[in-house]
Amino acid sequence: MARNVVDIPERTFATGAVAFMKTYNEDIDGVRDMLDALTALQDKHKLSMEQSLSVMEKTGSAAKTLGMDYKELLSVLTAVSQVSGEEPEQAAASLNYLLGRIHKGKSIQSFESIGVAVMKSPTEARSPWDVLKDTAAQWHTMTKQSQEAIAKDGMGVRRFTIFTKLMDNFSEAERA
Repeated sequence: MARNVVDIPERTFATGAVAFMKTYNEDIDGVRDMLDALTALQDKHKLSMEQSLSVMEKTGSAAKTLGMDYKELLSVLTAVSQVSGEEPEQAAASLNYLLGRIHKGKSIQSFESIGVAVMKSPTEARSPWDVLKDTAAQWHTMTKQSQEAIAKDGMGVRRFTIFTKLMDNFSEAERA
């Protein structure tokens, strides 16, 4: 774990670790596992530990509430950052936007129109990771019009391109 945190300010580490522990109800062993996952992403994708902790702090609560574990969250954030060229903080904002829309009216209708269930039951939502993964599995067989409709409903016009790039390259998220 020392290698993981040696290059970041103590306050940043402490804030990120405490936010992670609170959000995911983890103990110090969980923090160690999270830092190992962040280190692997850092080595593979050139994301700094400080950026990754900041992103976890900003998006973790929303992701956890919607059923994403921290590894899924980091995977999607890494993929969004890599395929969109956005800085991690911007990628976090984009993902927060997606998380806020994915379980709402028009998005639900769009995903369900291609056979991707967004809800487990009328009162329980599926994890955004599962919805994105199922959508990505069908993405390359869909018409351009269907892809555009899903992207616009899922992310809106401003972040449309990010969603399409994420779907085009979802294997990056699965490998992250």
